[in-house]
Amino acid sequence: MSYRDAVAKRITGDGDALDRRGRLWEEIASGYEKEGQDGVKSVLVKRSSGITQKFNRLLRDLERKLWDRGND
Repeated sequence: MSYRDAVAKRITGDGDALDRRGRLWEEIASGYEKEGQDGVKSVLVKRSSGITQKFNRLLRDLERKLWDRGND
């Protein structure tokens, strides 16, 4: 990857992160407007569950790759 590509990816990645943060805050505000603190809690629990599932999936993939590499 060239330097230019790396910089472009970094800039685009930051824009994507900004969009994700904006959507999260919109979900939180909407949850609060509808259900108060319980709505915020619900949004955060849902988001944290998704993050945990993704992390566990990535961890399993990494373990599988390391296992396969160690058995070559």
